[in-house]
Amino acid sequence: AENLTPMAIAGPDFESGTLMSGTTRRGGYVTLPDIAPTILDHLGIDQPTAMTGSPIKASNNNDLSSGRYENFIKLNKATKFRDQTVMRITILTVVAQVVLYILTLVALRRGSTNLRRSAALLGLITMCLPLSTFVMGLGSSYKLGSWLFLVVILTASGLVACLATIVGSRAPVAKRAVATTMVPVVLTYLLLVADIATGANLQINTIFGYSPLVAGRFAGFGNPAYSLLSMSTVLMACGAWALLDPDKSATRRKQLVGAIVALFLVTIVVDGHPALGSDVGGVLSIVPTAFVVIWLLLGRRIHLRVVAIATIASVVVLGAFAALDLSRPVSQQTHLGRLVRSTFGDGGSAGLITVLGRKISANLTVLQTSTWTWAIPLALVLLVLMIWRRPKVFDGHLPETNAVRATLWGGITLCLLGMAVNDSGISIPAVMFTLFLPTVLYEALTPFELPSQRDTSDLDTQGDLDAQGDLDELSEVSS
Repeated sequence: AENLTPMAIAGPDFESGTLMSGTTRRGGYVTLPDIAPTILDHLGIDQPTAMTGSPIKASNNNDLSSGRYENFIKLNKATKFRDQTVMRITILTVVAQVVLYILTLVALRRGSTNLRRSAALLGLITMCLPLSTFVMGLGSSYKLGSWLFLVVILTASGLVACLATIVGSRAPVAKRAVATTMVPVVLTYLLLVADIATGANLQINTIFGYSPLVAGRFAGFGNPAYSLLSMSTVLMACGAWALLDPDKSATRRKQLVGAIVALFLVTIVVDGHPALGSDVGGVLSIVPTAFVVIWLLLGRRIHLRVVAIATIASVVVLGAFAALDLSRPVSQQTHLGRLVRSTFGDGGSAGLITVLGRKISANLTVLQTSTWTWAIPLALVLLVLMIWRRPKVFDGHLPETNAVRATLWGGITLCLLGMAVNDSGISIPAVMFTLFLPTVLYEALTPFELPSQRDTSDLDTQGDLDAQGDLDELSEVSS
């Protein structure tokens, strides 16, 4: 396995502590492109705008202890463990999604209580997997070993699923499904926001975070974390609408719309602010999705004017973050500030074209090689069934309310935009599906007993008879 490469610098500006740069914005990490700007900075020569990287600096905190080296050894072990384990957890998550989709199709076709219950539970546990992996970043997970780590992840996910079931059982019957699925969604959102506000320590060397060896990112939100944060926002907004019945009171309706707008604003700031998530693609996908979700929750149709306003708003927000980034010292600027400076400086549009070309190439590579693509075909089948070819079996469990429409179309919008504007391509919607589809399917699968099964003493016989109509209709759709 690869190891992180040690680097040391001696000189008048490097007295003690650890190294870092504006590229990594994380103590203890620098990159090879940072070396050339460091030499120019030492010689007093201005760095060309076309040159990537940032000058390396030392913390100079008078730390000369051997603990620095011990910490580097731990970081290297954590990085190697993460890179050795990430594929196993990815395969586990993808397989869980595929099995969930198959179970759901079979359960809805046959109307089996046991299958519905099993599929719903699997979906709930799948939703908890990303949360569990981030929590494991609080400790030295590499000491567990791959297989014990996997067992702990599954156990933790099961416990959170049990907690969600308990919380959901306290809600009114008609709202139990939404209340249950909101538990892992809200916990995931709160964990990500709290983490990014306190230094993003759970992003480095975690399964849904990023790896220093890959070196795609060292600070802010990576693409998987952005996917989970943004989808959590959509689901929380629609879940709150479903739980609080805003249509019964004009005052409550206005208050809830205000709260949802505030929720999206918090997410946009947390994800896009240069000092926090510093995620350019996130801004370009979350802002338009916010318009779609709010418009559909209000029961309005999406017109071209709304699309135009959403597009302009996205550009304005991104421009504001770029201006904020450019106002900071060059050594502290993120990739957004450096890209804008290069594009409008000596580098011209060449830098922008290079970035766009790299993103397109990365998207095509991910499409051909990523394990996440395995979950996409069945997910699309379910989305088609729920939106365009809705069989009768959904009517009693997934009614066409504003909240359901906003969840489905808001989620689809976010998936498509996220895939288009990020260099992780098809893996973006696949990660989003770990929260998106289990949430919708849990509501479609509950209550587990069909009405006929709850109202008759001969559960099995009567349940099979009453489910036959849905079976026939799903058979027609499948054919």
